[in-house]
Amino acid sequence: MFVPFPGGDLFSELKGDAYWGGTISMLKQPASVLRLAAFLLLALIGRSIAEGGGAQATDAWLGKWRLNVAKSKYNPGTAPTSGTSRLEMVTGGSVKVTSDGIDGGGHSTHTEVVTMFDGQPSELKGTNPPVTLAFSRIDSHHYELVTRVGGKIAATSRVSVSADGKTRTLVTTSTGADGKSTVSTVVYDRR
Repeated sequence: MFVPFPGGDLFSELKGDAYWGGTISMLKQPASVLRLAAFLLLALIGRSIAEGGGAQATDAWLGKWRLNVAKSKYNPGTAPTSGTSRLEMVTGGSVKVTSDGIDGGGHSTHTEVVTMFDGQPSELKGTNPPVTLAFSRIDSHHYELVTRVGGKIAATSRVSVSADGKTRTLVTTSTGADGKSTVSTVVYDRR
């Protein structure tokens, strides 16, 4: 990688095309500069994704999932009658999470969030009152999810995908209005 010399610009300290293998001539061509800039930008984006922070294309939780109501345990509350979720990579290394279902009262639900899996809160669309979710990647089969309602932590979930990649399990700890802690387990099967 070329680092400019202190106090000089990109070309002032270079000793000529022969020494740099023709790099100067290449950089003087506008199309070459654009190709080089595009290559470097793509390399930096790829490197930043590979070095962590965000989700990666090999993460086991990506894909389409169907709620397994029989294996799930909701505490407190009534279990939904059905549900699906889709986690997909989108532009810039973000993940879009889309969930649809029928709640315990028979009402349709739909929520969406786009997140970087970097622990920063992201707004969950389709909720009232406002809810934010903060996803943190642990490894290719595990992540943590912190749910905030009105800015206050309402629940923390530990999510794991089975070794065979066919089951995704969310174990959620939440605190009710009475201050008591509850644990729910929600199981999804890969579609």
